[in-house]
Amino acid sequence: MDDSSILLHLLLGPLLVVISLIYVFFPPKKVNMIYGHRTSLSMKNQDTWVEANKRSALIMLLVSALTIIVQLISIVFKVNQETTLLYATIFLVTGLIIGILIVEKQLRFIFDKDGNRK
Repeated sequence: MDDSSILLHLLLGPLLVVISLIYVFFPPKKVNMIYGHRTSLSMKNQDTWVEANKRSALIMLLVSALTIIVQLISIVFKVNQETTLLYATIFLVTGLIIGILIVEKQLRFIFDKDGNRK
């Protein structure tokens, strides 16, 4: 793996932190099909939309910060660069998928199937 690929890989975590911070401080205001946590439950109404995006942004920030930690640990312990890329990518993708599932579970706990608060 060449140096430019390694640099791009190492930018993955920090770039996602920046995107997450934008998402935390500038969440989507209205339900839309382009930007935000878009699931059938989160798009039921404005209340579900705001709650889902608030929770989703924080989970995305946490996962991206933890991805940076995984990358740094791999660098400190001089793990093979390809292995580091693999670990960080698997951690990031798995974390984001689990994050979506957590937000949906939380939404189902807070809202009924029609999007009304319980």
